[in-house]
Amino acid sequence: AVATATGAYFALKKPEEVEEIPAVLKDAIVGPKISELLLADVDKMTEEGIIKIVRQLQFWYSESLPEKELLEVAKRLIRTATICHSDFKVPTVRYGKTELQMPIVTCGGMRLQRTWIPDNMPIAPSKKSTLNHPSQENLLNMLRVCFKMGITHFETARFYGTSEMQLSDALWKLMEMGEIKREDFILQTKVPAKETRAEFEQSFALSWAHLERFKYIDLFAFHCVSKKEQLKWVLSDEKDACFAAVLDMQKEGKIKHIGFSTHG
Repeated sequence: AVATATGAYFALKKPEEVEEIPAVLKDAIVGPKISELLLADVDKMTEEGIIKIVRQLQFWYSESLPEKELLEVAKRLIRTATICHSDFKVPTVRYGKTELQMPIVTCGGMRLQRTWIPDNMPIAPSKKSTLNHPSQENLLNMLRVCFKMGITHFETARFYGTSEMQLSDALWKLMEMGEIKREDFILQTKVPAKETRAEFEQSFALSWAHLERFKYIDLFAFHCVSKKEQLKWVLSDEKDACFAAVLDMQKEGKIKHIGFSTHG
């Protein structure tokens, strides 16, 4: 019974890496039932995902959760872990006056980067080494899962290290391979407001260098408008201010919609 109950867990790891078998799997009553649930969908889950499920079940087991409720938790965790293999699509809603159909779950790119070091800094890893890094292939596959599930809004920023570079490259590769079209996704980036138009345009140019191939940015936001002086810069109607620059970019077709983000 113990062998059956722990089979799924053992199958995940090399013998030398197997941790102490969690008590929830060794339990003569509930262990085999949980193992059966895991084995039924083991091919649809990552090793990391199954280990996390077992650890969560172990916690609830240690809290003396009744068997029926523990099995319901197991089913719910497995259902969540295998959702990308289902036909589920994230619902969309109209995004304000833009009329864009925005998925209610979107893909933020703050953590989708090899490093926090801005890609224009001399100490940053080279573009070649970054785009050939194993993390880039992970990003590519993650985007495939997003599109499969209807998550089509992708957000990055100039402040997010190499995120803008990596996200734009991955989306472009999917377009080149014919897996998606430009109209299949909503692209958003954010650039900090600056005191002068010249300073802002210099910063925006770094983003546009990555995004120009997409022809336009669906959603542009002034990033982290959290201080009075930043608000003043954004709201200024002077021709040499950053908002005037963005309005001109919108007229040129580089930007579809303008907004802002804040950190309170």
